[in-house]
Amino acid sequence: MLIPTFRLQINPFLKADFVWAALIFEYIDIQKGFEFIVNNVGDFAILIITIQSNNGNQSVSQTGVESIKSVKDIFKTVDKEDLQSKASIFGFELIGSEENVLPNGKSLLTYEFDREGDDQ
Repeated sequence: MLIPTFRLQINPFLKADFVWAALIFEYIDIQKGFEFIVNNVGDFAILIITIQSNNGNQSVSQTGVESIKSVKDIFKTVDKEDLQSKASIFGFELIGSEENVLPNGKSLLTYEFDREGDDQ
């Protein structure tokens, strides 16, 4: 089984001001994900995170795509309070959220965070 990991770069070549992490936190460690993000954004950044809420449904939907079938073993449900707490620890403030209900009963929860640097 392959488990995705992040290797943190000491000196990133680019500092982003916008990151959209869509449906990735279900497959990685939240702490390490934020470490990677903070290492690759500037003092001022917008972070959009989309996570899946199963609402009692199966986590990874049935599919004929083999690569999707293989990730079901590493999928984990993301606790939205834990996600927001970790974001705060790394200097991101929640400024908006949205829920989109899918036809299969699951939801996509999207959170917008702002990072305003140390001098504000």
